[in-house]
Amino acid sequence: TRSADGVISQNPAPREMRNVMALAFRENGDLWAGTDAGLYLHRRSSRRWERWRHALADPRNGVNEFLRRADGSVWTATSGCIVVHHEDGTQTTFDHVPGGELTELTGLAEDASGGVWTTSGSAFVGAWRWDGKTWRHCGAAD
Repeated sequence: TRSADGVISQNPAPREMRNVMALAFRENGDLWAGTDAGLYLHRRSSRRWERWRHALADPRNGVNEFLRRADGSVWTATSGCIVVHHEDGTQTTFDHVPGGELTELTGLAEDASGGVWTTSGSAFVGAWRWDGKTWRHCGAAD
């Protein structure tokens, strides 16, 4: 149950919190509990889920495809561009390619060389490939 001061009590106590002999918080908020049955760690800092969103009606909210790359970054193909979420929390946006815009993206893939490919079901014919520096268009002849 939760009290007015925000303290939560559980009865009976979870197995990990029975017969506690020592408690210690880490700098990140995790809690170590030493008991007669062993050492337990409550990872308060764990972020299994993270929400990425933009302002209301922003076309980047319409995610059609995502790709987890070998480097750990997550690429999202959206209605308005590609958004790259880097492991350090920064983002890169690709909304233009030579001669046009990247819109209505529906596909992403990473090739063996580390290039990233994107496609669209309606905005352009063929595919675009990012080699880490520039975008190159590949059509039917390629």
